[in-house]
Amino acid sequence: MSASNQQDEDSPPPLVDDEEEILENEESDNDQDEEPMDFFEGDCKDLFSDKLFKTPGECLDHCKRVHGFDLATLKDRHNLDCFSFIKLVNYIRKEKPTPESVMAEKTSKLWNSDEFMKPVKAKC
Repeated sequence: MSASNQQDEDSPPPLVDDEEEILENEESDNDQDEEPMDFFEGDCKDLFSDKLFKTPGECLDHCKRVHGFDLATLKDRHNLDCFSFIKLVNYIRKEKPTPESVMAEKTSKLWNSDEFMKPVKAKC
C-alpha cells in the first residue's frame, strides 16, 4: 500500500457531500409562517400598587417612572439570575416593602430565602 493510500484510509470521510444542499435544507426547515410565541398572557400587576398593565414591559416602565424602582439597576447590583429574580418579585409581592427600601438594599439577603420561590398570588 502506498503512503498516499494509507493517508486516505486514515482520514475521516467528509461529513457533508454538498454544503449548498445543507444550507437549502436548513432554510426550508424554517417555517416562515410560524407566529412568534407569546409566553405572557393576561394582565401584569404593578409590584407596588393595584394598577394593571397589558405587558410586563409597560409595568416595569411604570415602576421605574412612578416608583423609582429600576429592575435593571437591581439586576446589576445583585447579579440577579433567573431564580433570584423570581425570589425578588415574590418577596415584593409577599412582604410589600417600599420601592425605596428595595432600591436601597445593598445585599440580596432579604429575598434570598427559598421561601420566596413559591409564587404569591396577586390580589386584584
